[in-house]
Amino acid sequence: MDKKPIKPILGYWNIRGFAAGMQYLFKHLGVEYDFKSYETKYENGVVDRSDWTDEKWKLGLDFPNLPYIIDGDYKVSESIACYEYICAKWKPDYNGRTHEEKARLAMLSGVVYGDLRNAVTSSCYSGNVDRTPVIEKIDAKMPAIYKFLANNTFIVGN
Repeated sequence: MDKKPIKPILGYWNIRGFAAGMQYLFKHLGVEYDFKSYETKYENGVVDRSDWTDEKWKLGLDFPNLPYIIDGDYKVSESIACYEYICAKWKPDYNGRTHEEKARLAMLSGVVYGDLRNAVTSSCYSGNVDRTPVIEKIDAKMPAIYKFLANNTFIVGN
């Protein structure tokens, strides 16, 4: 009797947010996974994140945070580490085949996932409806990104 493979678990808030790309990546790679959703509740002006906070220290994560992936006995959190794990396990070439490709990917992920993501998400949580500062931050980064990608079909490889 064959043992049914255990599906990885992707844990995140019940919003698209930072885990959306991981869900797309799992789908793209044909990896079946379970999604563990955590809810934030708002009642009478009080924010309740206990759905996550009651569980986070019980999961055995080295750095309890959302998103996380639990794949059998292996557990990883932090967005970039989750992406790298998914690729390393199911499609290693996506993390780069050479030292140069790996460094190239790390540089761009730092810009996109660090600078640009932070510019966008900070405005979502600040309550500021003026998107001008966000657009200015993104516009300032785009020329370097365009130049970086100019002669490539993909971030790494062609």
